[in-house]
Formats: sequence, structure tokens, C-alpha cells
Amino acid sequence: MRKVKQFEGLPNINVLRKEARALYELVIQPIEPYLKGKKKLFISPDGLLNLIPFEIFITKDGRHLMEDFVINYVTAGRDIVRFNDIAVARGDTIILADPDYDMEVKVKDKVAGEMGVTKTIRGNVSRDAKELKFIRLPDTKLEADNIEGILRRKNGEPIKNYQGIKALEEILFSVESPRILHLATH
Repeated sequence: MRKVKQFEGLPNINVLRKEARALYELVIQPIEPYLKGKKKLFISPDGLLNLIPFEIFITKDGRHLMEDFVINYVTAGRDIVRFNDIAVARGDTIILADPDYDMEVKVKDKVAGEMGVTKTIRGNVSRDAKELKFIRLPDTKLEADNIEGILRRKNGEPIKNYQGIKALEEILFSVESPRILHLATH
């Protein structure tokens, strides 16, 4: 953990878009003919592809892949066989983004109380973890707002978007069977 360094800048958005487009061309474009008329993708990424969110791939039309498909990840294709045994999540759509990592415990407890969620039990933190610092990533707020907009247009359903001091782990632990859960934290 001591090797973890704090990232001091934001990535170049143009470079990110170029890379997201290149990934789309390598991974998705070859199978496009098989995706016509489909709205859901079940992806079982292998190797380093496990580290990449397919939702951010940029199509030839300049859209994010998540704008055209509901993307589901599975560890192996055989997991799909068990889908019939799983109840459909009927809970709320929840977004947590841009948490305030430096919030004082008293403030956090007060906000949690105002929101009607139970405080989490705080355990001991390892010596190495105590020294870790996380800077807030302002683009996670933008990401959350954009995803909320896309989901509202696509599904027309209410969305609970918790950001800043309201993006609490207590919210995450109090949610039961969310229909969609999006975390944009770090």
C-alpha cells in the first residue's frame, strides 16, 4: 500500500475518447453484425479486459456503448444458465458519486441521521491504510449526472443520485436489491 501514489491531475479527455474509440473498434466492431436488434450485452471479459468498463467504449457514431446497450458482466458464460433462478431486482435506481473522503465523523453521522440511514460500525484500519489519502475526482459528479440523464431518458423512472456529503457508505449498505446501482467514487 505504501507504493500507492496520489494522482495529481485529470486525464486528458481527448486521449481517453481516442482510446475508448480504439477499444470499441478492436473489441465490439468485429461482432457488430451479431448485435443488430439487441439491447442487452452479457460480457465475460478475459485478462486485462476485466479492468476496462465497456460502458465507456465510443461507437462509430460517437456514442458511449451504454447509450445503446444494457451491459451485464458475468465471470463465465455458464453463469447465464443460472439467470432463470434469480429474481429480478425491483428496487430503486441508485447512483453514488463524488464522495467527500475528508468528511468528519460527526458530520457524516449527522448527515446519515438526516437521511434516515443507520450508521456503519467503524472497525480498526490497518496501519498502512491510515496513511492513504484519496482526492475527490470532480468528473465523477459529471459522470453521475450524465448517467442519470441517460437513464431518465431511456427508462423514465425515478433515480436516487447521492453526491458529495450524501454519497455515504451507509446509503450503499441500506439499499435492498437496487434495479441499477452505479458507483462513481474513485
